[in-house]
Formats: sequence, C-alpha cells, structure tokens
Amino acid sequence: MALSPSRAYFSALGCAGRNDFESRVVDLVQRAWSGYGCRPVPVRLNKIAPHFQVRALPRSISSHGEASINFDQQAGEFVISLGSRCNVDSRKQIPLWQGDFERRRLRFTYAHELAHRFCFVGENSSWLRAIHLIARGLQGTERSRVVRILGPLEEAICNTVASRLLVPDLYLQEFIGRWGGKVDPCGDFFSLVTVGAHDFEVSRECFLGAIKDASERGVIELGRNFFSVVVHESDRKGRSRSPRWLPRVMFPIVGVASQLGTVLPPFPGMAVSGLGSEIAELINKSTTSDKGCGSIGSIPLILKVRQLQKVETQSREILVDFRFHGWWRTWSQQERRRTILVWGQLEP
Repeated sequence: MALSPSRAYFSALGCAGRNDFESRVVDLVQRAWSGYGCRPVPVRLNKIAPHFQVRALPRSISSHGEASINFDQQAGEFVISLGSRCNVDSRKQIPLWQGDFERRRLRFTYAHELAHRFCFVGENSSWLRAIHLIARGLQGTERSRVVRILGPLEEAICNTVASRLLVPDLYLQEFIGRWGGKVDPCGDFFSLVTVGAHDFEVSRECFLGAIKDASERGVIELGRNFFSVVVHESDRKGRSRSPRWLPRVMFPIVGVASQLGTVLPPFPGMAVSGLGSEIAELINKSTTSDKGCGSIGSIPLILKVRQLQKVETQSREILVDFRFHGWWRTWSQQERRRTILVWGQLEP
C-alpha cells in the first residue's frame, strides 16, 4: 500500500492523525451532551447516543466482559452489545460493591463502544469499519499485518476517548482545583483518585487514565517530579511465549524534568522488574502483605530518557537511575488479583 496503515486509516476517517481524531470525536459528543441540557457530571452517554445513530439501550449478551458495536441494516442504527454478570437495571440481589463495580465497568465499556462508532465510514446505504476498508483487497500476510497494526491502535484510541468523555477536561480541572490546583507528589493521591472516581462514577483505572491523558495534553498540572504507576498481576505472555503471572505496569504518569533529556514513562504492560530490582521486590512483597498500604524510602528506579543529538531530528534513548520515595496502596477488585497504586517524588 502507498500509505502506511495508520496514515491510510486516519485518511479514511477524514482526519490528520490520532490526536485530531480523538479531539474531533470528543468535541462532537460533548457538544451534543451540552446541548441536551443534562447536568455536567456524571455523563450519561445513552441520552445522546441516538444523536449519532446509536441505539440508546445496549443489547445484553451472556458472555461476560465481551462488547461490540455493529450496524443493524434493517433498523438503520448502530447497536452496542454488552456482556455482564448482572443486569444493572434490575433489582437482583447482588453485593453492593459488586454491583457498583459492574456498573462503572459497563459505563466505561459503553463509552468505549460508542467511540468505536466513529471508526466506521459510510458506504452506500451502510457503514463499514475503517480497518476493514483499509484491509479490503489485501491478501494473506499483508492483510494480517495491517489488521495487527490497526486493531490495537483503534482500541487504544477508544480507551482514551472513553476516559475523556466520562471525565471531561473542564470538570477534571475544577476537581483538581479543589485539591490544590495540581497533582501533588507528596499528597494523598490514592484518596484523590478514589474521590474522583466516585464523583464521575467511573472506576479508579478510568480516572487514572483521564489524569494521565490530561496531564500529557497540558490540561492539568502535575506537581514537581511527580511519578505514579498502577501495578497489577497479569498472565500476559512474555518472550518465552508461555503465560506467567507477573506484576506489570499500567497508567504510568510522569512529570519529571531532567537535564539529560525527556523522561519517558514506562511502557504499559512492561514487567515491574524493568524499573529496577528494589521496586520489583517491594511490589512483590506488597502483593502478599496484610497491611494494604505503606511508605517507600529512597530507592533507585530506572527510566528511559530521550536525548536529542546534534542533529535535532535524531535522538537516542538511554537508561538513567533516579531516586524515588513515596507511598503504595492496594485495592481489590471483583475476581482480579490485587492492584497496587504507587506514587511519590522522583529525583533526577
């Protein structure tokens, strides 16, 4: 193909790139929401879904954790399908914490699938996924390669859009303003995330994702040398191709300046051992600790730093030892292994 898969994909969607597409979708939905006359938060996307040719009520399916959006040619609308352990609109007797967790998960999943709706392009009297449009006509390994590239890209985009829709920039700024105007590395970040998740009716993970994205776009300010990661145990396959339960990084948030160059956040999904042996040992101990929280003295932590070369279009990445001190806190989730939030101050 003449264009790279990603450029061809965004061209088919009529935008310049990922940032342009995400901002365009968020702007469209938020304008519809503000025009509906609803209270600002929590955002109820089903109220404005028909504005985008999406059936307001999702179709319930039995497969837990699965979700999709498809165009119903006969009905002339998109239909979101959600899998759930419980019917969130029923009065079934389920534990309160379980029902609350499930509702928040489904709210994010609904927003994620609504974001997918904008990844379709009109064709004749129907709609076709942009990925399928780009892959159409390709054969064998080339088709597989394109789908392998664009599939994860679209999923990542829809995750970001979902967080931005459920935690709008303006109200996130107002919320952070009530906590001192910036995310303080020496403050109670866990409480900030917990209260924010409650106010916006999202999961902690969704709220952390919103903070990460908003800080990277300059919407909110991180305190000096702020560093945070969420760690959970995953059976994601490693290089050995065999499943291994390992603590892995999620939602890395970095607000650190270094004279050496740009400090890069850890790659989501990387094993915690990549940050250094001492932080990995601490995380491993915390997964079996009965305390559930604790402080972290000054320990080494390894991050990548991107350095510009003499020719500004070239750069190289080096590993740099920092010193980290802060706190850790765990929380449990429905049928999941323990999740750990680590935050604090990173000294160059």
